[in-house]
Amino acid sequence: MTDLRKKDIATSLTAFLFLVVGVSGILMFFHVLDEYTQTVHEVLGLAFVLASVFHIYVNWKPMKRYFTKTRFLISGIVVLVMSLILVFLGKDHKDTEDVIIDSLLKSPISNSFVVLNEDYEKTKTKLEKTGIVIDGSTTIEEIGENNGISSQRIVEAIMRR
Repeated sequence: MTDLRKKDIATSLTAFLFLVVGVSGILMFFHVLDEYTQTVHEVLGLAFVLASVFHIYVNWKPMKRYFTKTRFLISGIVVLVMSLILVFLGKDHKDTEDVIIDSLLKSPISNSFVVLNEDYEKTKTKLEKTGIVIDGSTTIEEIGENNGISSQRIVEAIMRR
């Protein structure tokens, strides 16, 4: 394969993968079609990294000139600083889903069962049939602790039909 053909392939792949990863990233940021975009973004993101490495490899000679320019160094520093700021701001950010699940597990059982769309008495009977005892517990978390199993297993048992 000629160098020109390698460069054409590397550039085309990098450009199209950048477009798809960029658009899917924007959709994920705004939570549009999340159930579809995450896999596309993650898998093609890996392909984008590989295509970018290939692009750098086949275009190494002309790219070396950019690495010595001050603008290249400044761009790298700006991206690094922005990344560090986002990392430090994001470490205190709680995922909404985790907050909701934590609230569900710590809420009074009657409220949790309503949220799970379950009747208290039917749920109590269903859990007892699986060997899980509610007596004395006021939350799903307590049910798990009193029965020596995880809260997640309690929720799974409740949701089983």
